[in-house]
Amino acid sequence: MNAKIFFFSLLIAGCTPGDPVIADYRGQVLEYGTEDVIEGAQVKLLNPVFSGPTGAGSYQAVWQGTTDHQGVFSATWTDEMQLVYCVGDSTFFDLGQHQAAWMEREEPLQKLYLMGKSPLVLNIQDTGQAQTISHLELFPFSPSTNEVINVPHHSFPFFSEVFANYPLSLSYRVHFLNGQTSEILTRSFLTGSRGDTSHIVLPY
Repeated sequence: MNAKIFFFSLLIAGCTPGDPVIADYRGQVLEYGTEDVIEGAQVKLLNPVFSGPTGAGSYQAVWQGTTDHQGVFSATWTDEMQLVYCVGDSTFFDLGQHQAAWMEREEPLQKLYLMGKSPLVLNIQDTGQAQTISHLELFPFSPSTNEVINVPHHSFPFFSEVFANYPLSLSYRVHFLNGQTSEILTRSFLTGSRGDTSHIVLPY
């Protein structure tokens, strides 16, 4: 019996270079809002690495490749693979490692999404009182900045970029020349498709 077990173990361990490798993790990269496949997306499977007294982390690429014409990639699983990070062309946002997703090995084909860029043009409603406005305070609404933006009234239209095909709420406050301010106002809208410009008017 022991001899049979030993022989069976040798069969398992005796794979030689060049043997077919069975990929056991597969993912598909799609565009958010359209479900269109993204061919040629760059994919990295990452292992978080922590070091230093503060526990600051970095990421080590365990595997990298590109998606095929169906937006699919595949890789042989290792325990080091924990995060999947995908990057498209310049028409998609690249938010760095923040857009990495946890790998779900139990999924036969894990779906991953990239967010397209939609140019946004903001304008203010012309009520004949524009000269009384000092500036508009725009609260963070674009993935390209997390800062509050102050836009003088004469600087409109104001140009920005937002996620395509995405329901967005933009909050703002009007500052007047006499020192008064409005309450915080919110404008909700659905942004345009990737590459299409969204035109939004901010009432006050």
